[in-house]
Amino acid sequence: MVLPTVKDTLLVSLLSITPKSLTSSAIGSLARSALSKPLVRYYVWSNGIDLDEAECSDVGAYATLGELFTRGLKPGLRPVDDSPGVAVVSPCDAEVAFVGSAEDHGAALADGRRLDLRKLLGDRVGAPDDDVVVFYLSPRDYHRVHSPVDGAVADAAHVPGERWAVRPAFVRAIDGLFERNERVTMRFAGPLPLSATLVAAFGVGHMTWPDGAVVATGPSPHAGGVARGAHLATFGLGSTVILTAPRGAVDWDLAVGDRVKVGAKVATWRKAARAP
Repeated sequence: MVLPTVKDTLLVSLLSITPKSLTSSAIGSLARSALSKPLVRYYVWSNGIDLDEAECSDVGAYATLGELFTRGLKPGLRPVDDSPGVAVVSPCDAEVAFVGSAEDHGAALADGRRLDLRKLLGDRVGAPDDDVVVFYLSPRDYHRVHSPVDGAVADAAHVPGERWAVRPAFVRAIDGLFERNERVTMRFAGPLPLSATLVAAFGVGHMTWPDGAVVATGPSPHAGGVARGAHLATFGLGSTVILTAPRGAVDWDLAVGDRVKVGAKVATWRKAARAP
């Protein structure tokens, strides 16, 4: 069991009495306005953001916090692993918060907290024993999400909800946090029928498609197919990506606490279930 720190306990208590959706929307609006420019340099410093990786490495060139949060990376910086046998690549720069299989549509995340896939995914839920991987994006991370597999995404399902912070301390403290938060689920049609759920967090006022349009329930720009490693969507701030896949189809090359980068191998095909 991981014991909460005094700081974590205080943050959970403060956020419990904060109007999260309203405050998050206000923070998102501020981040996209010129009023946030004076905060950019401090945010980079306080979170240890490596701008040498960004398309724009000049901190003074970012007109808003929003531009910083949604920054692109230098071309070729995240090569996509297309080695034989690779089934899934990392959809984001993140820390692995959970990897395992569900039982009766539930995954035991930490300290007795259970992720209920039926509540999270609704009518898009898969088998009761699906594999589950949870990726946590911290404030320092690159915030674009990329396709973990080759496939097509016909549409997206947007579920309004709360905007609890998703840092590990909150996941341990708040029952059903991911199921309560606003989120978007996409299901890939292809060799591996995988789902990807983007979970919003405190301060995340919106999630967008690559063209900047806000993600909502309905058609996806990836309906014609998307290659692994391609830009899938963007978070306004750091949050969480949850993948589910049929149990036994792949072997996950991950452990809790691992740091992963976009495009890196995270799962290989099992020989008995190898894709055609």
